[in-house]
Amino acid sequence: MTWWQGILIAFGGNAALLLVLGFLARSLIQTWLAKDLKRFEDSLARDAKLFELQLKTNADFEIERLKASFVRASRVHERQLDILSTLNRHFLEAQWCFQGMTARARFIGEVSREEYERKVIEAMEAARNALLQGRLFIPKDLVDRCETVFRVAFEGRLDFSLAHDPMIIDPAKRAELWQAAATAANQEMPKILQEIDSAARSVMHGEQL
Repeated sequence: MTWWQGILIAFGGNAALLLVLGFLARSLIQTWLAKDLKRFEDSLARDAKLFELQLKTNADFEIERLKASFVRASRVHERQLDILSTLNRHFLEAQWCFQGMTARARFIGEVSREEYERKVIEAMEAARNALLQGRLFIPKDLVDRCETVFRVAFEGRLDFSLAHDPMIIDPAKRAELWQAAATAANQEMPKILQEIDSAARSVMHGEQL
């Protein structure tokens, strides 16, 4: 006799058997459901933990990326400030010497025009080197304006040299060339440098040109 036949006899036949089987089935189903629910809850908890870890990882990565971006931007900005400050110093020195070179009036003890010209050349060469080393760090519009300064200074020096060239004997032509050089030194160059100053301040303060 099997164990279930014994149970059937003990409980008095089919009705009792059905009750027992119903009870057992309900118990088994509840057990299975409880196990499935526990597995489901555990799975949800694991998924939630993984999702939380993924979010944290992504957030940490983004924070580090932003930090690195800010550091790079800060270094670029510092480089811009250094370049613009250097250019400004050399350009102003060149302008001052250029104006002294082309001035008609002379003061006692003042350096010679040849010395002024030498200082103009040195200052412009220093500015050129600074621009070549840092032109990628500053806006193209600002680079183009700096190139204009070099052109004006070169043409002004050329006019001044021609004004003192003994091969040019016409006094009117010599005076015209001298005046052109003086105009470059006292009007054109200061105007361009003022534009560069304004543009440089925009860069320094993070404004868009």
